[in-house]
Amino acid sequence: MKKNDARRLDHKTLTELRKRAVNS
Repeated sequence: MKKNDARRLDHKTLTELRKRAVNS
């Protein structure tokens, strides 16, 4: 459960980073 949550957070961060990069 904790591991999954951490993974989800990492995925969210990665997506946000990608979005930011695309926006930039």
